[in-house]
Amino acid sequence: MSKSFLLVTIAIVVFGLILRLAPIRSNNFYFTMDQGNDAVHVREILERKQILLRGPETGIKGVYHGALWYYFIAIGYFLFGGHPLGAVFMLIILNLALTVIIMFRIVKKVSSLAAVTIGFSLQFFWWFYDTSRYAFNPFVLVFLSLLLIFFLLDVFEGRKRFYVFAAIPVGLAFHAESAAAIAFSVFYLACGAYFLIRRKLDLKLFIAGIMLIGVFLVPRVISEINTNFSQSRVLTRELREEQGVFSKSRYPFIALKFKEIISRRITPQSSEVGIFVLTFVSILFLKQKQKNSFTKKFTLLTFGLVLISFLWFGSNLGWQTWHTVYIRPLLYVALLLMIFDLPKKIAIGIFLIVIISQMLFFKTRYLENFNLSADASILANELAAVDWVYREAEVEGFYVYSYLPSVYDYPYQYLFWLRGKKHYGYVPCEYSTFPNTPSFFVPGEIHYQMPKRACQNLRFLIVEPDKNISLRERWLEQLRKDTNLIKQINFGEILVEKRVDNKKRIVD
Repeated sequence: MSKSFLLVTIAIVVFGLILRLAPIRSNNFYFTMDQGNDAVHVREILERKQILLRGPETGIKGVYHGALWYYFIAIGYFLFGGHPLGAVFMLIILNLALTVIIMFRIVKKVSSLAAVTIGFSLQFFWWFYDTSRYAFNPFVLVFLSLLLIFFLLDVFEGRKRFYVFAAIPVGLAFHAESAAAIAFSVFYLACGAYFLIRRKLDLKLFIAGIMLIGVFLVPRVISEINTNFSQSRVLTRELREEQGVFSKSRYPFIALKFKEIISRRITPQSSEVGIFVLTFVSILFLKQKQKNSFTKKFTLLTFGLVLISFLWFGSNLGWQTWHTVYIRPLLYVALLLMIFDLPKKIAIGIFLIVIISQMLFFKTRYLENFNLSADASILANELAAVDWVYREAEVEGFYVYSYLPSVYDYPYQYLFWLRGKKHYGYVPCEYSTFPNTPSFFVPGEIHYQMPKRACQNLRFLIVEPDKNISLRERWLEQLRKDTNLIKQINFGEILVEKRVDNKKRIVD
């Protein structure tokens, strides 16, 4: 590995870092209910030193991912003093670290030109870049899937012990996105069975790998014991119910979705061109008499994981877009590797088609992110609303109630505490979704109610838009009752009202 290659790698990483940080300056990134939920749980780890055994909730209500996601982003929250940017920063670092890993593997197995080209072009691949725009636990799957592939490639090359190492990304996947973790597990076991048959793996290492995955599930087992196996009972119910997640398959639907995932991510402007390019490159690659061994095995493993993912997600009703977020970057790297194995003249033409298509699409989407969106879930708008409330309160105590379509007001539960404590020296007399309604869904909620100021008769309403207009209007009607409007303002799509409660007396 030459010094010049190391310098180019560093330059690509620095460029990628700037590319990611520039649009999110001034808090221009998402802090939705999901990120707010993460924040209030990380707060428990950092503020009260709590040991958490359950992570974010899955698509099945009452079933949870592992908790290591909270501990991962807790590093960022700690480094950034509790600011939500810390979680985004951790994903950016993970993204860039993956770029380095990919480049270092390719330079050894293919060429320095291939390593630099793929590493650089990944920075313009929207579906790779997009997994570091805001903090969302399924985004970790991109890193884990490639790590899994690389470890299995090591087994292919005769380093048997790496099969045990490959269990690590599989186990971690249960702490990122459990639905995808099942596909990872089946793929891992299928590869293990293949290696056993081909005598590339010993039975004891195969068993050791399975046991290591089990280690990552220990917190889930402890949680199940402590909650009388609540998650197991939910899953059992889903298996039995006629409308449950596992009640039927839907392969035709998943086939269409996978076709879109594969084709439009090659040439975003045209799925037909994308299918043609992938088919053409694959046929030419298969016809090559002299194939690069690394490329051949990487492509084989990639398509194997895609196939198993298709079979798994087609077998039930649970698929969501983010469950397969890892497929696009995997296929993109595989495609570029195959292109580098083609005759030079053909490779250059196809490469230019793919790269120009990707860069044009990336440019359009990327520049959109420099404009502050009116979206109510953008952190800049939420913080503007919180700061306005504190300024209007004029260091006096106040009550603030938030309406979110999700009902759960995690973002404001965290932001009023963080902003109030760090910048204004106190938290509201009550901050919830409704008067006299504690936020029982917020972990340790009672511990984040101090310090307070003398509670005046000021009431603030923070109202987000909702498609369910009638529900929103009923909430507004009840919260506006017996109050007088003093002032109102909008921050993007967020409406904030300052009101005086006619019935609430001043309490010292």
